[in-house]
Amino acid sequence: MTGRKILVTAALPYANGTLHFGHVAGVYLPADVFSRFCRFCGDSVLFISGSDEYGLAVSIAAELAGKNAKEQSQIYHTLNKRLLDRLLISTDHFSRTTNPYHADLVSSFFLSLSANGFIEPQTDDHLYSPEEGRFLADRYVMGRCPFCGFQEARGDECTKCGASYEATALLNPVSKITGKKLEKRASAHFFLRLDLLQDALRKWLSGKEHWKPSVLNSLLSILEDLHPRAITRDTDWGVSVPLCPEFPECDFSKKVFYVWFDAPLGYISASMEWAAERGDPNLWKDFWEDPNVRLVQFIGKDNLIFHGLMFPGMLLGEGGNFKLVDDLQVNQFYTIEGQKISKTDGVHIDLESVLNRYDVEQFRYMLAATAPELSDSDFRWHDFQNKCNTDLVGKFGNFVNRTLTVLHRCCGGVVPECNGFTEEDDLALGKAKVLLEEICECYETCRLRRATQVLMECAHVANAYFDTTQSWKLLEDAQQINRLNTVLFCCLEFIRLLSIASYPILPEAAEKMWSMIGGSGSLGDKTWKERAEESVLPGSKCPPTQILFKKISDEQIEAEMSQLISTTDPVSKKEMVSMEDFDRLDLRVGKILEATPVQRSAKLLVLRIDIGNEILQILSGIAKSHSPDSLVGKKVVVLTNLKPIRLMGVESQGMILAVDIGENGVELLQLQQASVGFKIK
Repeated sequence: MTGRKILVTAALPYANGTLHFGHVAGVYLPADVFSRFCRFCGDSVLFISGSDEYGLAVSIAAELAGKNAKEQSQIYHTLNKRLLDRLLISTDHFSRTTNPYHADLVSSFFLSLSANGFIEPQTDDHLYSPEEGRFLADRYVMGRCPFCGFQEARGDECTKCGASYEATALLNPVSKITGKKLEKRASAHFFLRLDLLQDALRKWLSGKEHWKPSVLNSLLSILEDLHPRAITRDTDWGVSVPLCPEFPECDFSKKVFYVWFDAPLGYISASMEWAAERGDPNLWKDFWEDPNVRLVQFIGKDNLIFHGLMFPGMLLGEGGNFKLVDDLQVNQFYTIEGQKISKTDGVHIDLESVLNRYDVEQFRYMLAATAPELSDSDFRWHDFQNKCNTDLVGKFGNFVNRTLTVLHRCCGGVVPECNGFTEEDDLALGKAKVLLEEICECYETCRLRRATQVLMECAHVANAYFDTTQSWKLLEDAQQINRLNTVLFCCLEFIRLLSIASYPILPEAAEKMWSMIGGSGSLGDKTWKERAEESVLPGSKCPPTQILFKKISDEQIEAEMSQLISTTDPVSKKEMVSMEDFDRLDLRVGKILEATPVQRSAKLLVLRIDIGNEILQILSGIAKSHSPDSLVGKKVVVLTNLKPIRLMGVESQGMILAVDIGENGVELLQLQQASVGFKIK
């Protein structure tokens, strides 16, 4: 299993905002764990990612923030690279699609595809904004979904029913920037003839039976209805379209390539940049033009068609020797407390902030244990607390601490000689070694959830052995010194196996464990197989014990829960809104009928509020500023059409408006004359 060449790519995040838990759990952590494991196995690994800077999402965010797209992408490229570094994501190169090799590569692909007969121009209706004097690409458009009727569907996809369509299919389309109505006008674009690549793609997919059934079945279903896809856009932010010899009459110099034509090629251009920085401009070919390389790509399910059909189709149609993906690791969506991650809806956890409050490896473990591998998964703060306190502290860290405490007390921190194993010793260590083999297979097949389960099973075996051998009693009997030494030797062996098993997910904790049992150098200086076949070395001096993980308190979790609804953008002001946006808020005068403390919370109150035609139940974090009795009878401003959310096991059906005035607490917006139920305009 050693000595392979492994090429790993993680989806290029749009440079229009900061990464969130869903991105990390679904893409970047799985890619990192797999890459770390392969390196530990002695494989030659190139792990590539970077910022997707040319997407319309970037230019829209820039316009809304009052910046140009280049400025906007620079901000978020820097922020996201810093976040990935803090999360210990070990990319070999994190590039960007404005790198110096990208535009030429995209143009080269386009020209080769055209020369091979897979490009053609078509004139179709597109949405035009008379007020802005320009055609608007799909991400600049919103309207009513033609399938489910959702009023705020995007120009390319309905976020409610999941349907995909052309922007011209939207009902009552408007500009996302101005809110004004759009009209259809004819515009010419280049199209990629995916329909002509259908047979080649079908033949290629016939060798992918090992992929997740949901992934393969979805691609085969879409394959049956492949049609030409537009690959150019009427905008000025992107890779410019070159003059095409096959269609000299088409001067598209003022158009740019569609992001999903240029972005996947960013993996290759990033590899070119990596090679150049290493001093060998052709080094990238060792990974992209060698058929023996294993290419593993990590993406979210919303990118499936582009990585599973469009990008492979481009590579097949280009006619070169580029490597096609061997394993497409497609993960599902990740939610927070049962809610879709959305800054707009207030369901968002700022990664930078939480990494300032917690150990990064606590989050790596949590996200691995709840990875959305086969279905959508959910992050819950109380689950996070439980996994940290029960698994990492109670099982894992507790065993290491108990063993080393006895070792330093009995042996002065020196690894003892083993005086022959008993059947009990052989059985326990044998179980741990079998589990080590299973976790190795989990890493190889990218099953992080099962890997964390096996890791804790191994820790359970170690703890059970420590309890049944009762080293603390052996310590009190001078006649049992040889048995005590053997037991401690075995316990140190368990720590060694745990350090190997946890290394891809918990690299820093694994290195600490390795050091604490007298290991020399880095754990990763040798391969997984070599480390697995070793044993602890008698006579080695073990340094003082370090705490691996800290417990998470109830107060910490309570604070996180109370802050969940009110998140802010760390970089820019909130988006400007139109009167139509404001009119969507249903603000009413409400009267507080009851106020009850939330059990196990010092901040939250459950309020029952009369808004005229109904009574709402609302959670509010004002308990430290207002006693329940003082609130009853007050008239307050209530946002009544906020999407319901559950916190601390209680559903909140709205929000009362208040001002955080720092040390003086929270001040409510109160009304005197207005009647209950009046709408605020």
